[in-house]
Amino acid sequence: MKFPVPHDVKKDVIPGTEGWERMYPYQYQFVTDDPQRNAYEKETFWFYDGLHYPEPLYPFDTIWDEAWYLALSQFNNRIFMVPPVRGVDHRMINGYVYISPVPVKDPDEIGRRVPNFMERAGHYYKNWDALEAKWKVKMEATIRELEALQIPRLAEMEDISVVTDAIGTSNGYHLLKNYDDLINLGIKCWQ
Repeated sequence: MKFPVPHDVKKDVIPGTEGWERMYPYQYQFVTDDPQRNAYEKETFWFYDGLHYPEPLYPFDTIWDEAWYLALSQFNNRIFMVPPVRGVDHRMINGYVYISPVPVKDPDEIGRRVPNFMERAGHYYKNWDALEAKWKVKMEATIRELEALQIPRLAEMEDISVVTDAIGTSNGYHLLKNYDDLINLGIKCWQ
């Protein structure tokens, strides 16, 4: 049995989903216009991530997909140095998330990663309780930061002090800044 190539599945449009691609970032889509990436995608085993995403992912929610994707990949590849894997790659079809592990293909590199992994993972598991306590403190601090965020209401007109006191920032700026802070705190939770 051969699994279907994602590019072929993508051609089968489900009625009502036409144009779904316009709602999602380019990097989430299976592509045909880049020969190198197209070959990579065709050679990779992709599977539907129904455990984490049983329903189509709303476009805005890709922010949180990016958060765990970044965290898992950096912990696998740069922090714990998991010997046979660099992380995970992901794509979408009709809003559904498909993932695939990104393997370390060179056996020599796998061997070079083992000592680092043993040291780092060993420390992690030997010190689980202490590290969990530190994590809890970090998460509680992040939650307090989230709770302290002030989301300003945009009035019909800014206060005259914006002009007379040369404040240089409007409530629109503060709204966008706090939105960015909200997203960054969410990403920080995954670190």
